[in-house]
Amino acid sequence: MPRGGVERGAQAVALHRRLAEVHTVGADPDRLHALLGDVYVGEALTQAYLSHHRTQRRLAEDGVEVVVESVDYEVSEDLGPDGAGAWVRLEWAVTGRVDHDGHQHLRRNQYAARLHLRPTEDGWRIDEEQLLSARRVRHVSSTGPGRPLRELLDELD
Repeated sequence: MPRGGVERGAQAVALHRRLAEVHTVGADPDRLHALLGDVYVGEALTQAYLSHHRTQRRLAEDGVEVVVESVDYEVSEDLGPDGAGAWVRLEWAVTGRVDHDGHQHLRRNQYAARLHLRPTEDGWRIDEEQLLSARRVRHVSSTGPGRPLRELLDELD
């Protein structure tokens, strides 16, 4: 990958990695907007905010807690610069714990997206995101006595 592509890929990962923190802000709209504002700009920020706000509110109403255990990234393709920034194809896998109804599930989901990065006064931001795929890779049964979470995580590797 050309040098500019490596730098753009690293920037895409750095921006997107912040999204793993989205579940730590709960339903607090100001904290959510601040976090997403460090990642997105323009219409992409509005769309991300509305989507995450709805999800956070629904999780809180349903008494569901999500804890992200790990996120693994791969920049699969630098799609090159254009007049306003550059496109990068990013793939990532999220392993997380979902707590609800008195038990836990460990899940691993895999995603791919095209991200358009645009330079702003505050640094690079995502101004367009096109989700290409999302799928559950693994669902580990509920945890129970004698099954530590670390053991379940190790099963995913």
